[in-house]
Amino acid sequence: MNQRALDLAVLMHGQLAAIGPEARSLSVNVIRPWTFIRIGVTTDDALRALAVDFELEQARTERRGRIWWRRASSQAGRLIVVAAGPYYEGEP
Repeated sequence: MNQRALDLAVLMHGQLAAIGPEARSLSVNVIRPWTFIRIGVTTDDALRALAVDFELEQARTERRGRIWWRRASSQAGRLIVVAAGPYYEGEP
């Protein structure tokens, strides 16, 4: 592994720290002309706090089969930010 890869790791850790202590994942996808940012957090409380901090729409429950989670998102032009809490199994 070279220095460029190590620098990227330091940069990404810094971005997660800037989001908050309960942020666990951060991804950026560019599908021209759109930019999607996804942030994963450890708890529903952290999701609510992040939604307020980033001025995202109120969290709602998403479901795929027996798995469910809460998600908050917002769009500004061609930027979409999605924050998601942990997965649960069973009924919400």
